[in-house]
Amino acid sequence: MITFQAGEQLIYKIRKHWLVFAVEVAVLGLLAVIPALLLVFIYRLGVIPGVEFFTQIGLAWIVFGYSLWLIILTHLVALIWTDYYLDVWLVTNQRVIDVEQLGLFHRQIASFRLDLIQDIKILIPGFLATVLKYGNLHIQTAGDFREFKIKSVANPYRLKEIIEREHHRARAELQKVTVVNNIS
Repeated sequence: MITFQAGEQLIYKIRKHWLVFAVEVAVLGLLAVIPALLLVFIYRLGVIPGVEFFTQIGLAWIVFGYSLWLIILTHLVALIWTDYYLDVWLVTNQRVIDVEQLGLFHRQIASFRLDLIQDIKILIPGFLATVLKYGNLHIQTAGDFREFKIKSVANPYRLKEIIEREHHRARAELQKVTVVNNIS
């Protein structure tokens, strides 16, 4: 659970692009269909001569095995969805919070103050990323963790714009506090 500091407000929440989830699920969908196609191919061509592959007992074992395979793939889809949904970046008026889900029961949360940002870089990894407007965002900070990365983020230019705007606002507030403290 993420607790916000006093006066901290959520400004923007961003996840990886939907294509990341769709590609992973499509691969699992392909893995679900391939065994069925292979069985149809074996049956139609009679690849194993002299062996009754689809006897009553054999067919029951095939259906059992295929059902087990589909259950495993369904669980993998749930794991992929959990990882996709719980991997999130939160931009607040004070900091950026990176929540990375690592499996079902392990989560890594890192954050950095907006005034510590030194550089923000966007990498667009090709034609598809350009067309669908996703890319990788790298933020250099002056803190303990020198570089924060979010891969395949949806609309990285918008995220960069928001972070830069909040960074400038946070720096201006910090300078006001410094000036007031120096005057006192």
